[in-house]
Amino acid sequence: MIYFELIKKINVKDNVDLYIREVKEDKFSYKLIFFSSLVDEYMVMGLQRSLRLSESINDIYSKLDNIKISTSSNLDEVILLLHEGQVVLYVNNAEYFILVDLRKVPSRGISEPEVEKSLRGSKDGFNESLIVNISLLRTRIKSDDLIIEALRVGSYSKTSICICYISSKVDTIKLKLLKRKLKEINVESLIMSDRSLEEKLFNQNKTIFPLVRYSERPDVSSLYLMEGHIVLLVDTSSNAIIVPISIFDHMKNVEEYRQNYILGNLTKMLRYLGILLSLFFLPISYLLATTSSLNNLYNLNIENTSSLPLWSQISIGLFVIELFRIAIIHTPNTLMSALSIVIGIILGEVSMSLGIFVKDVLIILSIFTISSFSIPSYELSLSNRVISICLFIVSVLFGKVGFLIGIIILFIHLVSIKVMGYPYLYPFIPLDIKKLKIKFFRKDVKKNKKV
Repeated sequence: MIYFELIKKINVKDNVDLYIREVKEDKFSYKLIFFSSLVDEYMVMGLQRSLRLSESINDIYSKLDNIKISTSSNLDEVILLLHEGQVVLYVNNAEYFILVDLRKVPSRGISEPEVEKSLRGSKDGFNESLIVNISLLRTRIKSDDLIIEALRVGSYSKTSICICYISSKVDTIKLKLLKRKLKEINVESLIMSDRSLEEKLFNQNKTIFPLVRYSERPDVSSLYLMEGHIVLLVDTSSNAIIVPISIFDHMKNVEEYRQNYILGNLTKMLRYLGILLSLFFLPISYLLATTSSLNNLYNLNIENTSSLPLWSQISIGLFVIELFRIAIIHTPNTLMSALSIVIGIILGEVSMSLGIFVKDVLIILSIFTISSFSIPSYELSLSNRVISICLFIVSVLFGKVGFLIGIIILFIHLVSIKVMGYPYLYPFIPLDIKKLKIKFFRKDVKKNKKV
């Protein structure tokens, strides 16, 4: 009997939230199997009342016409849907199961994005519910061309992944490549969801630069969909994964679209300046302060009153700042103000009074740190910090020559990166003037049909 085969496959004794209810009515008897932690028990009680009024198996469908129901005789499919929160209904002597969707998956409500904040933008962000995230996209793009396909990854977790794209705009070759890569993933689970998926899809071990764009904003994800990109939604993740992307896509921020044309472009230019400073300000400042020919040319005279050499002061400062950055991430909000005061005292008054830092070093470190926070993408911000520190190290060891060699190696590395065949420096390399202007300057709404 198919019912006993199902019972053998599921662990009934050891699961505290797995319920099997056997009910015998005058007309027929049935069994309900469900996880109490995943279903709405009030609706289960309503289901039992409806079954009590049913005259036969066929009458069940008419009594449950307002609930999504399906049938299946595939045991693997039934077990999967059972673990997703569906109620398995078995009527005695039947050769199939009736699956009733009464799931109540726990999830937090829609809230303002924590990372990608906007002063005038919408305040709704993705959460950990896949259904909610899909609805946030569909409310913004009400078109038949918006296609959302689903598949599962992980032999244990069976994580649901949705591939979202606009059929009339997407590159079909890249779409087929992405689908093939997703189907080839053979893992037990994707517990870390989006991050684990990124590492499986792309060879992240060869570069520290982010190969996908994460976004917790449905309006940003919709904007990328309109540009022909593909958006991946992963169940239990509050971030959308946008592919394929170039390095310039990490520099786009929603705030520039919430301001007028002139202010939006000025904000964008200021952000690009911050990105350049986060990469090159630290090593160039050191070279200007220590190289005699450059020092005389640009008149950057730092009077070192500390007992430590300049490179040592900067290194200690970078270490302390990174340590504080990690500490801030794990600090509760109630203690954030106290930690900020401690940081200011240690890096400011105490360090200077002890002669550890000179004031010029604190200014250099402050500009470097602030500029790295101007980058919209957190992943690119971390990458730029690492690259800047590496350029600083080669500048300390080899001077101007080391810095120039580091720049050349960085450029060659960026040129060599491709994401699903998409050049990482596009539209700069290969050069596309029209697309490059769009990346650097926001289009006027009057001329832009996508906004």
